[in-house]
Amino acid sequence: VPAAEVEARLDTVAAVLERLDADVVLLQEVERWPLLLRLASRAGYPEARLLEGNDPRGIDVALLSRWPVTRYRSHAGDRAADGRPLWPRDAVDAEVTLGAARLRVVGTHLSSHLSDPDGERRRGQAVRLRELADGAEGEDPGALVVVGGDLNDEASAPALAPLLGDGRWVDG
Repeated sequence: VPAAEVEARLDTVAAVLERLDADVVLLQEVERWPLLLRLASRAGYPEARLLEGNDPRGIDVALLSRWPVTRYRSHAGDRAADGRPLWPRDAVDAEVTLGAARLRVVGTHLSSHLSDPDGERRRGQAVRLRELADGAEGEDPGALVVVGGDLNDEASAPALAPLLGDGRWVDG
């Protein structure tokens, strides 16, 4: 991709982030750490996190924050029942300190319908995502826990039932 096109894309995404004016943003399909740093700078985010995941194309999940990120933990090493990596990119658990309050962000990018047409991989990923979210809540009872990312399905889809089916965690 020509450099001018990359810069234009960064400017476009930065403008969207500025309009959103969110304190914490979970991003999907971020290609490289240097690009994330440039985006963070343009959009006014002093904190940026990205860990390399499992996608052979080099696209990952990332986090931008205006508040201090005190932990950013990868779960890229989680395995599915068949021994393959569970996550196509990564699943992360981040802790953000908001003054006296704490925010836990659990996020990932689930498998697409192209690679998982019957939803079985997404279902296994939803099971583990639920474990991570429940674990974050249990580890840090006073924190607000938010689960986010590209779930590649409707909230009512059978593949997401392990995460959303009982109504304890809801689609915002």
